[in-house]
Amino acid sequence: MGARDGPDPNYGLVVRIGRCLLVGPMTRTRLAGTCGINYCRCVRALAWMEGRRYVEVGRLVRLTPDGAALARMFA
Repeated sequence: MGARDGPDPNYGLVVRIGRCLLVGPMTRTRLAGTCGINYCRCVRALAWMEGRRYVEVGRLVRLTPDGAALARMFA
């Protein structure tokens, strides 16, 4: 993400999203609600995480093996 897209998300938010996704894939809307964060903030964080290959975003959001390892490390 560049300066135009805003700052990088804090790592607490990335870990919270990772923990929620350890349960299994879910839609972005459900993920934002489960994590207790604003939908737009969730989408920005997911774009950052996708750029680092921690998640795959399609109809459902799912953790990659690297993202799952990171989430388990902090769970």
